[in-house]
Amino acid sequence: MQYTTIRVAVAAMLFGAALWATPVIGSGTYQPFGANPTQNNTPFWDTASHDGSGCGVGYVLTQTASINNCGNKRMGTSSGLGLDANDLEYYSLVDNLVAFTLAAGQYEFKLHAGLYGARLNQVGYRYLSGGGDQLMFDTFDTVGETFVLNATSEFALWIMSDNNAAFRFQSNDASGMRAAAFRDTSTDLHYFGFEDRPVGDRDYNDMVISASYLAPSENPVPEPATFALLGFGLIAVSLIGRRRKAN
Repeated sequence: MQYTTIRVAVAAMLFGAALWATPVIGSGTYQPFGANPTQNNTPFWDTASHDGSGCGVGYVLTQTASINNCGNKRMGTSSGLGLDANDLEYYSLVDNLVAFTLAAGQYEFKLHAGLYGARLNQVGYRYLSGGGDQLMFDTFDTVGETFVLNATSEFALWIMSDNNAAFRFQSNDASGMRAAAFRDTSTDLHYFGFEDRPVGDRDYNDMVISASYLAPSENPVPEPATFALLGFGLIAVSLIGRRRKAN
């Protein structure tokens, strides 16, 4: 009976490990976020924004005060997310942005903020195996909207500005300047900030989305009949254990 209980506990632990896996694939690693943003160009994402003072992605992630001083807010953007900088990490290679893609799995993306200037932005995904661009959010979406994706294979994120394909940049674009990835270690939510200019202020605030991620199971999900048999088996083991103890 103890052996069976241990096996069930181990299975639960494995499920939890899958839930806390990171979806980011690439040559970089996660670095400590550090102190609250100072807009001194270090790290690469902490630059002065053209959208108003204090409006870079670091500010959006960590501050709770009103950001009404930021120009051209996306509908519903009124304050920062108030995340603890001590819990945040950013994806890079020695403070430089590197290419990354996202692993297969179940995602719920949520739009949190955006300061889009004069550009009309769209953010979406594309499978590396092909299939074209798939839209998740655009300029006219309101903060709080969600997009659920059951990704069957590895994919890249992209941003397109002004409805012009020439402005489409992926998270694994060779320029490596279009998206910054962050992780909140207290919740294991991942955040992605997008830059809409080919050569611009690199504030990565033009869209800010979060992603909850559930890694795909290496084993197929049991069917209901299998769960029923497992339940009967556990009951039988329990009854046998009680009978032995009574004897």
